[in-house]
Parts: sequence; structure tokens; C-alpha cells
Amino acid sequence: NEPLKLGTEVFAKGLLISAETALTYPLSGDYREFRAVLGVPDTSPDGDLAARVTILADGKPVFAELVRRKDKPKPLVLDIKGVKELRVVVEADFP
Repeated sequence: NEPLKLGTEVFAKGLLISAETALTYPLSGDYREFRAVLGVPDTSPDGDLAARVTILADGKPVFAELVRRKDKPKPLVLDIKGVKELRVVVEADFP
């Protein structure tokens, strides 16, 4: 129940997904867009902290990118019209 801070931006609500986590959402084709802001929170003193975020729509990758703590938060809008299942995978990226 605390705000999320990504860089200089503070978000009143959001979802913090730990590394080595996969979330699967059944959508039944009922949605048009998936909107998010991606970033690594400022809770770690390690400026090189990074995570690989992959988003799959019905098993097909629609987004895959390395997100670093030092990067600005990245707005993301994906077309998911007709998608039955959305999966968000977060993997730690160690140097």
C-alpha cells in the first residue's frame, strides 16, 4: 500500500513484479490495449540492477526488453485485441 517510485516519477498505485516471476492473465479476447509503465524501483543501491521483461500474447512475444534501474520509466501500450491469454515474465539480468 505504498506508492511506487521509478526515477523521479511516483505512482500512487501499481504492481511491483519481482524477478524470476511470471504472471498469466486470462483475457478471453475482451480487451483492446495493455498499458503499463516499466521501470526498476529505486529501492536498490545497485545502479546496474536490470530485469528482462517479456510479454507474450497467446504464447507469442509482443514485447521483450531489458529494463535497467538507471533508465527512465518506459510507457508501454500494446495492442491485445482478441488475445485470450497475456503472460508477463520478469527475469533477473545479472552482469
